Amino acid sequence: MLAGHHTQTHTMAPNAGREHMNFNLLQENWIPILYTNGHPDRVSIRTALTEAHEIRQIAASNPMDNVALLRFLLAVLMWCSPRNDRNTVLHGADRIPADWLKKLDTSDQVNQSFVLLRDKGGFCQYPTTARSDVAVTNLFHEFPSASNIAHFRHVRDERDGLCLACCALALVRWPVLASAGTAGARQSMTASINGNTPAFAIPIGSDLLATLVQAWPRAKNVDGDLPIWDGASEESPLGVLKGLTWLSRRVELAPANECGNRDLHSGQCSHCGEHSDEIVLTIQFRPGWKRPTTGPWAEDPHLLRISRPKGNPVVPMLPSPNKALEEHADMWRSVEAGLLQRCLSAESATNHYTVLVSNVQALYKDITFALDAVPDLDQNTIEMLQSQLDWLKTVTWLLVSARTHKWNDPPKGHALIEALRAPNSKGQNIRAALCALSLQVNRDLQFHFRKSKSQGVPDAWRRAVADTLGRHVEQAVRSTTPGSPLRRREAVASAQGTLDRVLRNASTPRDKASSTEDAPKTVRRRKRKKKSS
Repeated sequence: MLAGHHTQTHTMAPNAGREHMNFNLLQENWIPILYTNGHPDRVSIRTALTEAHEIRQIAASNPMDNVALLRFLLAVLMWCSPRNDRNTVLHGADRIPADWLKKLDTSDQVNQSFVLLRDKGGFCQYPTTARSDVAVTNLFHEFPSASNIAHFRHVRDERDGLCLACCALALVRWPVLASAGTAGARQSMTASINGNTPAFAIPIGSDLLATLVQAWPRAKNVDGDLPIWDGASEESPLGVLKGLTWLSRRVELAPANECGNRDLHSGQCSHCGEHSDEIVLTIQFRPGWKRPTTGPWAEDPHLLRISRPKGNPVVPMLPSPNKALEEHADMWRSVEAGLLQRCLSAESATNHYTVLVSNVQALYKDITFALDAVPDLDQNTIEMLQSQLDWLKTVTWLLVSARTHKWNDPPKGHALIEALRAPNSKGQNIRAALCALSLQVNRDLQFHFRKSKSQGVPDAWRRAVADTLGRHVEQAVRSTTPGSPLRRREAVASAQGTLDRVLRNASTPRDKASSTEDAPKTVRRRKRKKKSS
C-alpha cells in the first residue's frame, strides 16, 4: 500500500549524544495511516488520536500491523479516558474530547513511558543482565531466520537492521501475534495471550474515530488493570488494558555496551526501506509472561469465536502446510459462521469487519486477511443464513469432500464415491481430483453465499450451489473415469443423479438436532429394557 512508503521524521541529530538519544512515540511519526482525503503519512500517537476523525484507517503494509496498531491505540485511548463509557461520551462525538488526551501532554512520567530508548529499557522493554544478543530481525515474522521453515540460515543477521519507527511497530505487534517456541537455553518463547492461532474480527467504521468507538470493549473494568507502559506485570490483575498490551517477549533494543552506549548505526532500514541515522542491529530477546490458560483469552473483545451447541466456542485457525488443499480452501465457511454469530449478539452500529485468521506455530507462520461485511439483517434472516451454511457443510461432505484426513480408508458415507467406485476400492483417483478442484469450488461457493447475504434469496442460493457442485463434479468424473467416452458419459450421469438426490434429501445439522437427536438413545434404552425383562 502507498502508506507503507513515505518519509520518516526524526528529531534527533545524527551521531549526537547517542547515550541520551530517545524516540518518544507520543511525538515521533511512526504509525502509518491514510487520511480521509487520500493522503498517506506516518503520525505519532498523539496525532493519531487528536486527528482520529480525519484519518480513514491505519494503513500499514502488513495486515498484522493494522490489527496490532488499532488495538494498541484503543488501549492508549482507554487508559487516557476518565471513564470507560463510550455510549455517553464518544458515541456520536465528532472528535475525541481534548480533556481525554491531557494525560499524554502534561505528565513527564507519562512521556517517559513512551520513550523507546531510555537509560534502562524503554517502551515495552525489559533490560536483563544475562547477555545473549540476537539479530533485530527476530522482531518480525517475515524476515528469514534459522527457525523459519523455508530458511536454514540467518541470512540477514548483523547485516540488516531496523529503524526506530519499525522497531516500535514490531514491539506493538507482539501482544497480538507471537508464537511459542524453544530456541535454546533461556530462550523458550511464550505465545501471545490468545496462543499460536488467534483469529480477530474487528468492526471498522467510516474513519479511525468510528472504528475505535465500534471496537471499544464491553468487558467490565478490573481493579488494578494497567497497560504494559504503566506498570502491568505478570502478577497484576488481567483486564482489557493488560490483555491488549500483553508482554509476549522481553526485549531490549540495541543493548548498551560496557561504556553504556547503545550500538546504533546509520543505514537503510530493512523493513521500510528508508534511510535512518539510527539503525538497530541487535537486541536481547527473552520469553514473556506465562499465559493464564491454555485456551484463548476469554475477555478478548475482538477474538473471532464460533459457538457450538455442545462444548466451548472454537476459534478458526489456518491449517498447517501438511494439510490437504480442501482444508485450506474451506476456511471461508468458518469465518462467515463466526461473523453471523457476532452480528446476532453485537451492539455494533456497523457490520463491516477486518478479519485476520492465523497460524503462527514455531516453524510455520501463515496469515489470511479479508474485509468482510454482513448486511443489516434481522435475526430471522441471519439464522436462515446460518442454516444455509450448515446445509452446505452437509452436502459438500457427502459430495465433494476428498476425506483426506483418512486417505487410506474407504470414504464411508460419501455418496458420490460410493456410487462410482468399484467394490473395495478407496476411490483415490476421484478423491484426488476433488481435492485439486476444492479451491475453485470454494471460491465459487463463497461468491454465491455473499451474494445471497446481500439479497437474502435461499432458493437462488441453492440453485447456484447445485450448478457449482454439478460443474465441478462432472469435471472430476470425466478426468478420472477410464475407458471409452460412453463409459465416462455413464459415470457423469450416475454422478449427476447422486448429486440431485443428495441436494433433494440433505437436511441441515440444525434440522437433525431438532428432530432426531434423542431418537437413537430412546431406541437403545427400549432394547436394553426388553432384553432385561
